[in-house]
Amino acid sequence: MAYIRAILNDFRVLGIFKILFGIYLFTNLFAGGGVLLDGEFLLSLKLFFGPIICLFSGSGLKGSLLVSLLKRNFKDLIIGIFMCLICLLISYLIYMKNGFHVNIPYFGIVSGYIWCLIGFSIGFLSAKIEDTI
Repeated sequence: MAYIRAILNDFRVLGIFKILFGIYLFTNLFAGGGVLLDGEFLLSLKLFFGPIICLFSGSGLKGSLLVSLLKRNFKDLIIGIFMCLICLLISYLIYMKNGFHVNIPYFGIVSGYIWCLIGFSIGFLSAKIEDTI
């Protein structure tokens, strides 16, 4: 367990999670923009805002977790979990009607729900204490 924690801390020092955050953000921007150029306005909003909501809910959950542990105020943690669940539910409802998938080179096709889970984990791992205070 300590070995995994040391690897994650090394990744944070190098800024790999921030780079992944930016790559994920711009991938969704280009996916939504590409569909917008085809004339599908509502679909482009879905493709952009669905995963971005998951990304920000992960970083918001980590921020509320860090702030509640620093200040010993667990109301912030409960509110953070509640808001995270609301954001994840919104992104789930966005993809419930129309399926969504991302074709990643060398990996294959990833469904929209797994793409949102990847965004949630990138957002959760990229937040640091310096970002929350």
